[in-house]
Amino acid sequence: MHTIRLRGPWDYIPLCRTVWTAAGTSQEIDGPVPAAGRLKIPTSWQETLGEDFFGRVRYQRSFHSPTGLTEHDQVFIVIEQLDALGSVTLNGQHLGDIPPGADPTRFEITILLQQRNRLEVVVELPMTDSDSAPLIRPHQEQRAGGLIGEVKIEIQSPSES
Repeated sequence: MHTIRLRGPWDYIPLCRTVWTAAGTSQEIDGPVPAAGRLKIPTSWQETLGEDFFGRVRYQRSFHSPTGLTEHDQVFIVIEQLDALGSVTLNGQHLGDIPPGADPTRFEITILLQQRNRLEVVVELPMTDSDSAPLIRPHQEQRAGGLIGEVKIEIQSPSES
């Protein structure tokens, strides 16, 4: 298996503040959001967005299609870990959602690859309070949020299956 790490730079855009409800769903709330910027991952967003930000952030990055692919190769996007909820899109196609604790998560992207590709990962860490349903966050006893694990492309040849 061949691996390409997508460490950076990534653009990030804070979208809104959110709270985890008693019903176990996310709800947007009023409040200012930090400025957009660029970063390398993996990293928690407390370093860029501040200790008090709870909400939804879009991470986006472009990459070229891997070279040397054969018609039998399979290509995957792998999200090793995020905190807490996520949604992944490639070239405008929704690949899937990542629930809390679903680490790592793989999406096959072979047929979606273009010469130049746009990967978007929307990550959400909602605020919780005494009225919130439990929000499962394995490995995260402390404040984090963000793409806290590697994001990578994996190329699998038929001989490796």
